Amino acid sequence: MKADLSRNSFDSAQHFSAVRLQQGRIVTDADWNEQADIVRHHAERQARDTIGPSGAPLDGAGYRIVAETNALAVKALSASVAWIVGEDGVLLATANGGTDWTLIDLASARHLRAIATAGPAGWVVGDGGVVHKTSDAGLNWSSQQAGTVRNLRGVDAVDANHAWTVGDGGIILSTRDGGVSWTLVQTDAARLYAVRFSDALNGVAVGRGGVILRTSDGGDSWSGVASGTKDHLRALARVGATRYWVAGQGGTILRSSDGGVTWLPGATPSAVTLHAIAFRDEQEGWAVGENGTVLHSTDAGATWVQEDSGLGAASLRGLAIFGSDPGWVVGEGVGAFRVTVASPALTSVPLPTVNLSIQPGRYYVNGVLCE
Repeated sequence: MKADLSRNSFDSAQHFSAVRLQQGRIVTDADWNEQADIVRHHAERQARDTIGPSGAPLDGAGYRIVAETNALAVKALSASVAWIVGEDGVLLATANGGTDWTLIDLASARHLRAIATAGPAGWVVGDGGVVHKTSDAGLNWSSQQAGTVRNLRGVDAVDANHAWTVGDGGIILSTRDGGVSWTLVQTDAARLYAVRFSDALNGVAVGRGGVILRTSDGGDSWSGVASGTKDHLRALARVGATRYWVAGQGGTILRSSDGGVTWLPGATPSAVTLHAIAFRDEQEGWAVGENGTVLHSTDAGATWVQEDSGLGAASLRGLAIFGSDPGWVVGEGVGAFRVTVASPALTSVPLPTVNLSIQPGRYYVNGVLCE
């Protein structure tokens, strides 16, 4: 590291225990630096003598490499068919309710963050502007050039031709020809997390700082809507043409019954960040997020109760519901679950381990703390 230093005076061989300041003597940077070096040297020698050449605490050991599945989104296509996307370009598909899973090779290691389907057509999007499309219900996938390298975090589609995706920098991309070409609209938002359309013209997008945007011309232009919050809004759900729900930072949940023109807050018992929200019909829905949080509403999102998920500090990232079947919940390092109103609220569904992760924590090497 470059620095403008008068001198480096620390020498461990001198065995000094402190720097003593003297009356009338100018204090230089070297005095303070040597005192800091003495303290550091003492701490590292003490750790080396106590721990040995290397070691880690039992309750916070770091750098352990583990095999797991870090899922970021899920889509239920029918009672038995579901897709899961996640880190490192992972796309998992099941055709029998989670008994068996197929890992689909998309020839990309970019994190995939969102899924949208419309009949046999489907899109997955992710980091670096990655867009993949299927036209045959997932049998075959092709890469599309969306014209951006920004991370894409949300996607929606209403048919095989009309799709929209949003992401970092407040960008919104739309296609009217099935993804052959994409049109980019730059908004004032810092980041958009989710987008939902009720038809080919009317849609809503949400993002950082409480941003809610609406369009009535298929995404050619967008206008801001008062959300009543500055919390980051990370997830968006829709039922029918006019009912929308938003979830995000601080346990925030908002609801709209007029197509996103006006919004009302929902009463939630949790202040954690919520990453996903989905509704079975106009009355019953769930929201999931940090610390294994699972919220349930039966009154159109006006009030919410917290379910006992038993997942502790798990980060739940994705949520999907199809008809009257149990919903799907996925998260980072916790696999997949089915969610119902029964107790326990979540039932585990094993996933193949497809990611390698380095566990957070601390390790000491020759007395040096590595975190």
